[in-house]
Amino acid sequence: MSIQTEPDVVTAQLDSGLDVVGVHLPYAHRTVIEMFTRVGSRFDPQGLGGISHFLEHMLYRGTVSHPSPHAMAQAFERLGGSLEAATFVDHGMLTLDLPTESLKEALPLFCEAFCSPVLHGIDIERAIVREEILESLDDDGNLIDADELGRQLCFGDHSLGHPITGTLTELDRFDVSALRTHHKERYTTRASVFCMAGPLQIETILPALELGFAAQPAGKRPEIVAPRAQTEPQFRFISHVSSQTELRLVFRSPGQHDPAEAAMELLLRVLDDGMSTRLYQRICNTLGLCYDVSAYYETWQDCGVVEVAADCAHERAEGLLKELLELLVRLRDDGPSEEEFTMARNRHQWQLQQMFDDPAEVASFHGFARLAGLAQTVQARLNEVNAVTLENVRGAARRILSRDGLNVVAVGQLPKRTRTHLERAVAAYV
Repeated sequence: MSIQTEPDVVTAQLDSGLDVVGVHLPYAHRTVIEMFTRVGSRFDPQGLGGISHFLEHMLYRGTVSHPSPHAMAQAFERLGGSLEAATFVDHGMLTLDLPTESLKEALPLFCEAFCSPVLHGIDIERAIVREEILESLDDDGNLIDADELGRQLCFGDHSLGHPITGTLTELDRFDVSALRTHHKERYTTRASVFCMAGPLQIETILPALELGFAAQPAGKRPEIVAPRAQTEPQFRFISHVSSQTELRLVFRSPGQHDPAEAAMELLLRVLDDGMSTRLYQRICNTLGLCYDVSAYYETWQDCGVVEVAADCAHERAEGLLKELLELLVRLRDDGPSEEEFTMARNRHQWQLQQMFDDPAEVASFHGFARLAGLAQTVQARLNEVNAVTLENVRGAARRILSRDGLNVVAVGQLPKRTRTHLERAVAAYV
């Protein structure tokens, strides 16, 4: 399969060192601009976990020309735009979706939001982020978020195991000085990529971008430290009064540049890419063990995780874990069928092509690909997927779904006997 109508992509580098990507979508009725930056919980300083996430919040609180959250929001919204930001483990995003005719006026405001936040109202934002952190804790301040606990068990004290929001103790340490330092070190041009997707050509806004980012520090991309290898399966139970038990199965997996990455993408689609695929069909449709079950594959520069998530009635937790482990063993030992492999590859290809209908998805694909050094066009990504064989996917299953890489977290109300059975099931995984 090949792309017949892939849009034109133009790249440039500003004098400031900022990489710029423009994707021409002449049929689009809006424009999306996104700034990708190497910032995130993986790069937070020791003792200041969550500062990247907190700084993202502070970007909304105003700039020199619009020094309040309301003034800043109004400036974008009167132009029909919506400013959004997000922080992940190893990158952050600042996004503006707006009518194309408003871009010229909105672009300087966007550059200012990225480059010159005033950092007013830090205690107000601290109270907001505190509420966000509390959602993951019980009444005694213990972590009960199953997803965070799964990463914590998988990576231990490594930064990949830390919550993106940080902790309440770390939150109290943030001040203007720490935020300024972090902004200066991380919001740099050489660690960022600007991407625009829409009906305009990128050349029309290059002078404005040169002006908007001229004074921003060039900096450099942060270095990564790989986590230690895992050598045995791990299990953790967290007691929490709730209506269901949450189960998370987390495996170490290949990173973004691993030769097996594309095969892993297809393996995950065999496992979970609709109601007919293995997870949902077996766990929900056939056995009725839970309302929903899902699998997720997240990658970083040097490694990644595969996570299987399911919530069920407490009395079903033991049976659910048993079935999930058996399903993964069958997939690992027998591999997917030819039919499953073909459907997974076709669905992935179709999804990539459907992306062209949404400027936001196009901007995200091209901007992050440039930041991470991944396939620079959709056709290049399709070529990677087309090169994957059924044996490649079977090999990825054998490599990833191994005993040494298994981590299981259970959060809920379970008697000691059931907890012991769960722990034994994890230890018996071969």
